[in-house]
Amino acid sequence: MEYHHHHMEGHGHHLHLSSCHECLELENSTILSVRYASAENIPDLPDDNSVGLDSVDGFRSELKHDSKGFFGQGGGCAKAPNILVYTGGCQERFQAIHQLLLDCINVENNTIYPLLQEQAQSDPWLDNTRLLVLAEEESLTAELQTRFLSYLSKGGKVLGLGSTLCPAGLHLEVRERQCMQCRRLIFTREDSTELEAATLASGKVYIRDPQGGGEVELWGVLKSDTPHQRDMVIVRLTHGADGGEAVLCQVHFDIASYSKKLDSKDFDELKVSYALRYDILTEILNSLGVSCEPSQTPAPGPVYLLATSQWAKASFLKLLQTRADERSIIRFSKASFRIVSSPEPHEGPLLSKDYLPLVTESQDMTQFVMETYCKNLKTNHLGNILLYTEVATSTMNLLEG
Repeated sequence: MEYHHHHMEGHGHHLHLSSCHECLELENSTILSVRYASAENIPDLPDDNSVGLDSVDGFRSELKHDSKGFFGQGGGCAKAPNILVYTGGCQERFQAIHQLLLDCINVENNTIYPLLQEQAQSDPWLDNTRLLVLAEEESLTAELQTRFLSYLSKGGKVLGLGSTLCPAGLHLEVRERQCMQCRRLIFTREDSTELEAATLASGKVYIRDPQGGGEVELWGVLKSDTPHQRDMVIVRLTHGADGGEAVLCQVHFDIASYSKKLDSKDFDELKVSYALRYDILTEILNSLGVSCEPSQTPAPGPVYLLATSQWAKASFLKLLQTRADERSIIRFSKASFRIVSSPEPHEGPLLSKDYLPLVTESQDMTQFVMETYCKNLKTNHLGNILLYTEVATSTMNLLEG
């Protein structure tokens, strides 16, 4: 394997990683360390880069029921909290729902996986899931209905998007004339105000069970010219003694995936209401405990030049200065640095600058002890010079180029 980046020894020579025995040893030991340290928490590492998050088939091996798979030993999560999406195995449908959720949720706090039918019936996902999204195209079997209702009764959270899941207290009624029709949705928000948006009807509506059941709240109806006709299409209900909660919708939020089936007039009307539908879905997700707030990116911090010896540090600094301009700025493709002897607190937030300060003099750092680092360093050349920062814009490729 040929690595196109380089590392530098104290005397300034460059070596390809593929030709350096020490680099290969370090790489192999690092991979093994990651495998052993993470065996209980992450899936087996693949041998190549063929497994991608955009492929349901790619997830299949990660979701297998084994001691080092997605669920980990003892039922522990790989990446909690997990959002599982059941589409009955339809990859195209999963991709549409996956993108829909990505547009709404905080991806730093949630991880989305597909739930395949064989896994839904056997794998221990019930204890490892924050939210179950049901968006199947075919009706749920009786076994799957029981499985998903069991999750709900044990305190689980469920979002139904055109699903046939129907807990106690509700019935589903088919309205074929409404299927794939552009209709006006009236959604009642948490503060009792209403939003009206164009949406795509699924062709089914909810009917309250006269015999009762779970506590059902009406959240959304289809607007009608007929007085007093309120077709329920978004409902919230509680189920079980452990706080199980479901919001079930019989309208489609992923409009783009149905665009080929719509005439231009309906599609244009649906596009105009995109922001309103986004607000509705975001409020629903928030009610189910899924964060939709954008993550706050911390400002990058100063970068400190550290070395195991003054000679190595001076040699490296001399080389850096040959790359610097008249303002002591060194530019790389991913980031630029300005060589300074101490941090520059007077210059304000670093995010507004074109460079990061590269501090060359020793500083007191609470998170890193150079003496401990040197004591545990086992290589002859690698690691004798390092750049340390507590917050960076990226890892691995910061000095690319």
